Amino acid sequence: MEILLLALYLVFIAAPASTYFHELGHALAANLVKADMIHITIGKGKQMIHLSNEKINTYVNRQFFLGAYTVSTRENPYTAYEKIFIALMGPLTNGIIVILLYILYGVIPNIYLELAFWFNLWLAIVNMIPFKWREKHTDGYTIYKEARTNNIL
Repeated sequence: MEILLLALYLVFIAAPASTYFHELGHALAANLVKADMIHITIGKGKQMIHLSNEKINTYVNRQFFLGAYTVSTRENPYTAYEKIFIALMGPLTNGIIVILLYILYGVIPNIYLELAFWFNLWLAIVNMIPFKWREKHTDGYTIYKEARTNNIL
C-alpha cells in the first residue's frame, strides 16, 4: 500500500509541483528581460484553472500531471543571451529546490521529501542535456542551439 501512495504522490503532487516551479523559473527570467506576455501551461486537456497577473498567465489543464511549457514574447526579439538566460532558469530553479529539499530533509527526514528531492534533481539534470525529439527539445538544446548559432561557444 505504501508504494501505491508514493506513486500517487509522485504523479499527482511532486511531479506537477516540481514542473510548475521549473516553468515558473522560465517565466520569472522572461519577466526580468521585460517580456510583454508570459503563458505557463500545466498539463493537457480541458482547461480547469486560469490565474493571471499583469504579465504572467497560468493555465492548469485537467491532465495537470502530463508536462508543462512556458511561452513568452516581446515586441523586440530576445537576444541570444536572453534566450539562454530564460532556458537556464528552469533547471536552475529545480537545482535551488534540490538544495532547499536537502536542507529540509536534514531537519525533517521523510520519504516524501526524498522523492521530491530526487525528482527535482532529475528535472534539473535531464533538462540540461541537449537533445531534441520531434517537436520537443530540452532547455539544454535551446542553450546549445543559441550558443552555437551566435558563436558564443
